[in-house]
Amino acid sequence: MLTVLVIIGLMSSAVILTFPDKKSGVEVQAQNLLRTVNAVSEEALISGQSTAFGVSREAYAFYVFDQDEWQVRDEIKWDADARPEFTLSDTRFELPEKLAPLIVFEPIGLSEPFTLTVSDVSKGGKNLDYIFVSDGNGSIRMAGKS
Repeated sequence: MLTVLVIIGLMSSAVILTFPDKKSGVEVQAQNLLRTVNAVSEEALISGQSTAFGVSREAYAFYVFDQDEWQVRDEIKWDADARPEFTLSDTRFELPEKLAPLIVFEPIGLSEPFTLTVSDVSKGGKNLDYIFVSDGNGSIRMAGKS
């Protein structure tokens, strides 16, 4: 009987050790951002209507060009532990306080090259950076975490 309890205890320990780590709010937001910004870029290509992406210190937003002006489609506040930095055409860009379209996704599949780095400052003093890169081809990739 004691042997059975030991075996069950060892198996339970092995199962618990294989559970994935809990993701931070910034990591979840980074994954959602990557999926959504690519979907918005593809939407411009499919619909033939320009879309855009805007970033501020407090939030980011997606836009659609409708009735001769930019309309906010979605606005998402940054996680409290997120610190965004934006580079446009190899020049660090000071993020505005108010949201406005910064990157336009053209219906021909092009956009301005940019890099967005989102730092997660919740990791015990160590920043974990999520780096998003667009080469101007309308596709955005996560270049890595550092």
